[in-house]
Amino acid sequence: MDGELLVKGTVVTATSKDNGVRLSLKSGSQILDVLGRPSELGIGGATTLQSLKPGTFVECRCVASHGVLRCLELQAQCPLSAEGAFAPEQLDRLVRYSALLQSTRAWLAERGYVEVRLPSIHFGQNVAGSFLLDFQGEPARLSGANALFLNVMAMQLGRAFTLQRAFRLESEYSFRHLAEFDLLEAGGIGLRLPECMDLLEQLIRKVTQPGLQAQGLSDKLVSVPDAPFPRIPYEHLALRYGATDGLDKYERQIAADGPVFVVNPPSRHASWSAQRTADGRSCSFSLLLPGIGEVAEGAEESTDAKYLADKFRALGLERQLGWYARLQSYPMAPLGTVGLGVERLAMWSQEIQDIKDLNPFHRSHNFAEIPKEVQADTELARSCGA
Repeated sequence: MDGELLVKGTVVTATSKDNGVRLSLKSGSQILDVLGRPSELGIGGATTLQSLKPGTFVECRCVASHGVLRCLELQAQCPLSAEGAFAPEQLDRLVRYSALLQSTRAWLAERGYVEVRLPSIHFGQNVAGSFLLDFQGEPARLSGANALFLNVMAMQLGRAFTLQRAFRLESEYSFRHLAEFDLLEAGGIGLRLPECMDLLEQLIRKVTQPGLQAQGLSDKLVSVPDAPFPRIPYEHLALRYGATDGLDKYERQIAADGPVFVVNPPSRHASWSAQRTADGRSCSFSLLLPGIGEVAEGAEESTDAKYLADKFRALGLERQLGWYARLQSYPMAPLGTVGLGVERLAMWSQEIQDIKDLNPFHRSHNFAEIPKEVQADTELARSCGA
């Protein structure tokens, strides 16, 4: 848009060339180039080119013409306090993660998936590892997953997804666990298990790269293999590794050479809500990624209302979960779902070793709002008049 405007951002580079000055400014996820003469930028007086070092916050009155920003006046300048600043690479991770969330939502919406907002407070206390609450005298917990609510909406809408916070009492010493994290859950009526794996593989291929080239960040991402992700039956891997009680400790070995789908595990190692195969295994899968292990799972869900109602009654959960059995809209149709830990996908795509590095304010058993490396100094806020 042509015309006069106020540009605000932090200096990435400030260079002089041919009696002119070029400022490269970072404003949110945008990189803006501002051109000006030294006199327009105040250089030579109170401001020097050297004082416009990386991280300095500036406000420039500019005129935009044919896509070029030309500075008319440098109106404000605030140097960055190194003691109170996050490292540039950490800010880059946040920008890349933002792009991942945006591209995930956009890709699913283009394919007819409707985003729905689902409860974060669930009735009942029986789920292990939950944050327990007292909700006006009733037992409740923070959501660890929204699969049942999502299943109902997928049956009603045809295709639906949710991307929101989930909460679990995870160990703070794990490199791939957070107490609160972003969980993508998507489902569609008529989806079979192979189609669920197709959906997840296509999603990962499409959303880990877009939108990053302009920010100069795409070169820091892993390359997704061109070959289709292998789909290996659980029993083959159990025999190969001599695993008698689950594959958890072998996940990174299994995925050492690339992404792998582990298909049809025994029912005891899968979601209770998944359909059963003809040989009694679970009609479900897990997706393992190199260096991380499990990042996602999926299933064909049980939709037989009578079976579900009988199960809840036998477990004493009819009051808590009976609504789910009553809301089975199409009990004879297949219902396929996937669940993806978005931070774990970001760990793999950005080659991050510890999931906590994605969020500077992560929760742990220490429960600090601000990590130790920046607790001691708030000079950045003070220097900018906050």
